[in-house]
Amino acid sequence: MKQFSFTLLLLALFSASVFAQFNPRTSGAYNCFKRKSGMTRLPLSPAQINTIGPHAYDVLKYTMNLDIYHCYAAPYPHDFTANIKIRFKADSTISSIKLNASNTSLQIDSIKLNAGSFTHTGDILTVNLDQTYSPGQIAEIQIYYKHNNVIDGAFYASGGFVFTDCEPEGARNWFPCYDSPSDKALLDLTVKVPTNVKLGSNGKLADSTVNSDTLHYHWVSDNNVATYLIVMTSKVNYNLDIVYYHKITNPSDSIPMRFYYNAGENPQPYENMIDSMTGYYARNWCEHPFEKNGFATLNSQFAWGGMENQTLTSLCPNCWVTDYVSHEFAHQWYGDMITCDTWADKKENSGIPQQVSTTIRSLKFTTKYTLTERISFGSTLAVNAVSETGNRGGALIQDLYFRLKKVPLRFWLRYCIFKTDDWDTRIYAFENDILHSFSIPALYGQGNRSYAMAELKTGRRAVIRVKYGFTSLSAKGQEPDYRSEFKLQFRIWF
Repeated sequence: MKQFSFTLLLLALFSASVFAQFNPRTSGAYNCFKRKSGMTRLPLSPAQINTIGPHAYDVLKYTMNLDIYHCYAAPYPHDFTANIKIRFKADSTISSIKLNASNTSLQIDSIKLNAGSFTHTGDILTVNLDQTYSPGQIAEIQIYYKHNNVIDGAFYASGGFVFTDCEPEGARNWFPCYDSPSDKALLDLTVKVPTNVKLGSNGKLADSTVNSDTLHYHWVSDNNVATYLIVMTSKVNYNLDIVYYHKITNPSDSIPMRFYYNAGENPQPYENMIDSMTGYYARNWCEHPFEKNGFATLNSQFAWGGMENQTLTSLCPNCWVTDYVSHEFAHQWYGDMITCDTWADKKENSGIPQQVSTTIRSLKFTTKYTLTERISFGSTLAVNAVSETGNRGGALIQDLYFRLKKVPLRFWLRYCIFKTDDWDTRIYAFENDILHSFSIPALYGQGNRSYAMAELKTGRRAVIRVKYGFTSLSAKGQEPDYRSEFKLQFRIWF
């Protein structure tokens, strides 16, 4: 007679996994590639090329002034007033210029300086100039406009956060511009916010001026920047740490590295390693190319792992992960200093940074001692080390197995303590589990992991197996985080 089995599985999970918040994360290169590969609305399609015409001028500088003061309070509106001065040089004989400017997001009020009349239709702002300009001549126009109270996928405001995310063509949603990766220009940005807001942008902080309950941030980029890499990141009561990279070519010359982060996050491991990471890239490629750099974690509205905005990388919430930080930071050389000419080359943006790999060296020592046929012990010491950063992680695991002599009941017990410097030094620890299931948790941070599993045979046709797991995570200055899981399995033969 054939034997069949039927399994009834009751699984009650009080935590999806030991470290559910990290499970979706793959490599920084993969996530960056997915973002760029998943772009569905590419700029400069044939229809847009025909509309905006050939590039008859070169933008030299954007000077912006924004008032987003009221965007930080409920109901967190998206509308604001602004003006932008665009300085450009004629590449051919021109009497008008065309700019990208979303009709849904932007309302153009007036245009002054070397401008006459204008039209704004089909997301194209056409400005008739005050005269005909010959190749090489320089002109300026100043555009006064409003950003409408709309959600446009480029300008975000919620919960005290205000930030932008422009790739591939979001810049045109919050300021008029020539929105092409090949057209890079200097940037001068002044923003009005409440005094309890910290705001970062491209380049260096020229000054910040307080007037009563108002704070004006003034950021200046002395390096040309592509429009899709222009960023503004801010939050009420943002945490900010500043460390310095000392140039390998001139150790007395230092560059500020700014770390903006949310409450409860700990970027300190990356603050400690940024000097050596920058030096590593500088030795392999060239000296750090900009006047400052930085990272900022955002909120859940930022759907990506990271975005390599020039001198201020955006990261997803609590994404202080070596693979993300190192990959996006590598883009400052390949992707920011050197930018793709057209969006046909967009996937190449992740090509060279993807070659920045992490070398992990692992050691594992395992011993097992059988006391009797019913009792055995096991001990495991696992150690990981990342060559590029010097970060380490380790775990000490103690296992016990025993079964009763007269009752068909057996037990598996484990206690493990672990500590890792970062996600790259995590320890994978195989666990015994119920039949047709498996458990290999990634142990990350500092804490302990334990579980107990029992199996009881009830006659010849049924087996009951139950497992309870418990994890305690601890971080300096924070309350411990406790997570547990319970699994119950019935197996019946008939």
